[in-house]
Amino acid sequence: MIDAAIPLQSQTFNLGNTLSQLGNIQAQQQTQQLRGQQIQEGNISLAQNQQNAQDESDVRAAMAAGTQVDPATGQPTLDRGAMLSTLARLNPTKAAQTSTALATQDTATAEAQQRLQQAKLQTATETNATMGQILGNIVDQPSYTNALQHAKSLGIDTSQYPLQYDPKVVAQAQQQALTVQQQLAQKNAEATQAEAARKDTATEANTAATLANTQAYQKSGLGLRSQQVGIAGGELGLKREQAGVGTNGQPSDLATAIAQGHIVPDRLGYLLSRNPTLIQGVMAADPTFDSSKAASYANTYKDFTSGKTSVALNAGGTALQHLQELQGMNTAESHIPGTADYNAYQNKADTVSAELARFYGTDTVPGIASIKSTLTSQLPGTRQAALTTQAKSMGDKLDSYQQTWQNAAPSAAYQAPMPGISPKAIAARAALDPDYKPSAPAAQSPQSSGLGVKLSDAMALPQNKGKSAAEVTQDIQAHGHTVIQ
Repeated sequence: MIDAAIPLQSQTFNLGNTLSQLGNIQAQQQTQQLRGQQIQEGNISLAQNQQNAQDESDVRAAMAAGTQVDPATGQPTLDRGAMLSTLARLNPTKAAQTSTALATQDTATAEAQQRLQQAKLQTATETNATMGQILGNIVDQPSYTNALQHAKSLGIDTSQYPLQYDPKVVAQAQQQALTVQQQLAQKNAEATQAEAARKDTATEANTAATLANTQAYQKSGLGLRSQQVGIAGGELGLKREQAGVGTNGQPSDLATAIAQGHIVPDRLGYLLSRNPTLIQGVMAADPTFDSSKAASYANTYKDFTSGKTSVALNAGGTALQHLQELQGMNTAESHIPGTADYNAYQNKADTVSAELARFYGTDTVPGIASIKSTLTSQLPGTRQAALTTQAKSMGDKLDSYQQTWQNAAPSAAYQAPMPGISPKAIAARAALDPDYKPSAPAAQSPQSSGLGVKLSDAMALPQNKGKSAAEVTQDIQAHGHTVIQ
């Protein structure tokens, strides 16, 4: 039956709070992802702006290098070849882009000039051809006058022709019409040749630009591949580190430190929970390491050093020493009410009863009273029996704690003396319980072989009376304990 005086603790699960916390965590994750994306976009934009500024600076430097002053006119002129050559050394990619742009611009300018020239020639040809037709059959003044008026009505400028009929002028007009046609044909041929040459030049420029672009792309690709190799190497290193493997294929420093017991327990649980693959390196350093105990060991360690169990152990260790003192105070006079021994015994019994109640977890008024009643019995011989019984009962519970403490360690490197029980408390237990003969732990590390026992305390025990220090030391070590001088 559960003691009604023992408080029961319960924790109410609040679904609303849990969902709210989950929502907050998800919102924080989304915010972090958005922030990371914004930073990445900002970095790209910054890199692009820096590249644009560098391109502009390189173009200005190349133009300055290619600009010369014409001695005849005193005006600055730009040598494209020198400019592109300088720009190719400073910025191959921008040089290729600029060469392509200039070639495109030259093509457009040449085409426009050709169209204008063809238009002028076409206009002159049509005008001269028309005048040649109009004046082709003119033989007298009246027909010449009519021809000029007809030409004016067609919008032809006749100011170059005289008003008086002149057979030579008519013949010259006819010949000029024929000459213009020949000139037009020649110009068309020249334009065709020029266009072919321009296309050859443009092809060479495009080829050079393509080559520069290819070289720049290959250079950029080489840099990208180097970055990719670096990233892959970093990822491999990270994975190896997470798995507890160093660059030489051996367990990493962190894995080795964990295997050798150099990591505090609460940190041990944190590291392995955040990086489960780290256990691979730990077990490579120490194959006996029990990963199933790693997480729970931190909780056990905390409980034994600062939790509820630590309170019980401290109370138990103190109670054992006070029980030994109480045994020494159990005189005949301590049974006689009103005597000094009686009062001293009762006061010490009050203290021990409270300590025993905390050790057993029955720290209540009825629990303390029940324990005190057995320790302060007035019946002959019952007090000593009660003291011995308490020591044996406490010893059983302490042994249970000891077993729990030993079982929690994930490896021998983490085995250590159970906290809370001092050498004096161990000596007191031995004095109260003659049958107390603890065995050595099943598995112990060299640096923590059993519980530490102070030699002077052990020498004071009744069963060691008359023994030498060497004999007592041998007895302590035979029971699996460490001798403390």
